[in-house]
Amino acid sequence: MKSHFNQNKFPRKLTGREVEWLQFILPAGKNGYADYRNKIDDLFVIGNGRFGDTNLILGRENDKPDLNEPSAPMFASGKIICKEAEIYVLIHEEFEERIEIDISNLKGKNIPENLNEINRWTYSNWNPGQNAPGDNSYVREIHLIKNEFVIAIATNHNRIWVHNNKNGVNYFIPVTNFFNEIMRVRKIKDAVNLPKPNSIFSENSNYKDEEIIQGFLLYNKHWKKIEIDYTLFSETKPEKKKRSILNLLKRRG
Repeated sequence: MKSHFNQNKFPRKLTGREVEWLQFILPAGKNGYADYRNKIDDLFVIGNGRFGDTNLILGRENDKPDLNEPSAPMFASGKIICKEAEIYVLIHEEFEERIEIDISNLKGKNIPENLNEINRWTYSNWNPGQNAPGDNSYVREIHLIKNEFVIAIATNHNRIWVHNNKNGVNYFIPVTNFFNEIMRVRKIKDAVNLPKPNSIFSENSNYKDEEIIQGFLLYNKHWKKIEIDYTLFSETKPEKKKRSILNLLKRRG
């Protein structure tokens, strides 16, 4: 069977199948993803990234990939499950008018031309109150700001994201950096007593909502996943318990 990736002449436009899969991962019904669709519509595949034929770099027609640049954080992902293949689609955040994407077959080197689809799912379709996409597993929700931002922890998927109700985007949070901020909130520095980052999934009930919120706010100050009004988190507790988010942020700054 012919490989989906036998197109090595650059620049080129995305194939019809590539466009369809990317559009599924970027649902038009959510403004934040629709904006990303529009960006991709204007771009060309300008070459492969550092990870082979399945790793594509989108950019302006006369641009070239910069293989010295690290991959930008993940923006959206999902799977197209077929009898012949399990296609994983990953879209990275835009960086300097380039967007890195990965379209790979988790069950083989190439993607066959003829596919019999069984199911498909994407994290982009998730909304508060729903279980995890793909397997309908539990998602813990911590409301950062009611009706605006929700932190979601999908324990079976080992994924964390923050949902922006305004634009519909689920922004993925890298586990290690986020976990480090939670440990800072807990004031744990001793390596002997430091739990593993993955414990935020395997031992999720051991993490309090307040710790997760404080950890996220510290993380977001430096990595800017969302625009948030930090004055909403000023001190409201009794005097003897005052250790506000803002004080923690000031100590980091």
